[in-house]
Amino acid sequence: KDQSELRHKKGHVQIKNLYITMRKQGCLPTLYGLSFLVSFFAYAWSEPLTCSANFERDPALKEMKFDIGYGEETFEAYIQPDVSTFYQEKPGSRTAVAPHFVALAGMFVNMSPDNLRLYWDPDNGRPGSIIAYNTPFQATGTATFPTHKFYFTPMDSNEVVARFTVTPPQSVYYYDPLDVPNDPEQTRRNLDALSEDELEKYMILKKTKDFAEKYFEFTGRQYLANYPRKQPSHFMWSADYLGQMHWATTKETHFVELPSDDELQPIRASPKERVLKEDEPRLLQQY
Repeated sequence: KDQSELRHKKGHVQIKNLYITMRKQGCLPTLYGLSFLVSFFAYAWSEPLTCSANFERDPALKEMKFDIGYGEETFEAYIQPDVSTFYQEKPGSRTAVAPHFVALAGMFVNMSPDNLRLYWDPDNGRPGSIIAYNTPFQATGTATFPTHKFYFTPMDSNEVVARFTVTPPQSVYYYDPLDVPNDPEQTRRNLDALSEDELEKYMILKKTKDFAEKYFEFTGRQYLANYPRKQPSHFMWSADYLGQMHWATTKETHFVELPSDDELQPIRASPKERVLKEDEPRLLQQY
C-alpha cells in the first residue's frame, strides 16, 4: 500500500460516555486518558485536532464569590444539575434517588505542631482502635459511617485532645488548638510560637478550612482538597446526559496488517532513544 496514503489515513475514535457510569463506577480516568491521547497525537503530528465536542465553558460551573479575609475572590464551582437533565427531560420531571449505602469518607486534619494518634471510638467503654498517626499539619482519612466516633490523643499519653462524631454531610473534621475563640491575643501568641515553616503550613490549612465553609454554603458539598488549587489543565469531555457521544479524528489508526517477526524488536529501555524526530515516519507505519 502507498505509504503516504497510509501515513495520512484517518481513523475515528468513538468515545461514548454515560454520566452515571462515569461518576459512580469510576470510569473518568479512562475517559480522560482517551482524550489525552487524542490531543497528544494531534499535537505531535502538528495537525489540529478535528472534533465535534463542545469546547465551551461547562454550564454547570458557576462563579462563586467569597471573602475569607484576603479581599473578594472568585472560584468556579460545579453545581449539580437537575437529575432530569441527564435524561434530556424537563427539569423537575424526575426525583433523584438517595442511595441506600450511607458510608462516606472521613478526613481528620491535625492543625497542631504535635504528632497525634487517631482512634476509632467503639463508644461502649472499651479502648479505641488506632486508625492512623497524624503528623503535624497533616490529614488522614478512613472509610466511615454516620454516628461513628473518633478522637485524637498525643503520642506519649492517652489524653483525648479532640473528639469527633461523623455527621453527614460533613466529611472533614479539623483539630485546631491554636485558634482560641474570642481570644485574639492568645491566638496571636500561639501562632508566634510556631516556626516559619510551621506557620506557613498552618495558614494553608486555615485558609482551606475557611474556604471550605464558603464552598459548602454555595454547593452543599464538602471541599476535600487544599485551597487554592489549580484548575484542571487537560481537556475533559463533557458528560451532560445518558447516551451522549463524542467523535474525534486522529492519525493514530489501528494496525491493518501484522509486521513480520524480524521487524519486531524489543523496546529500547531509554525513552530518549525512542523519541522520533519531526521528519521521521511513524514506526511500522506501512502496516
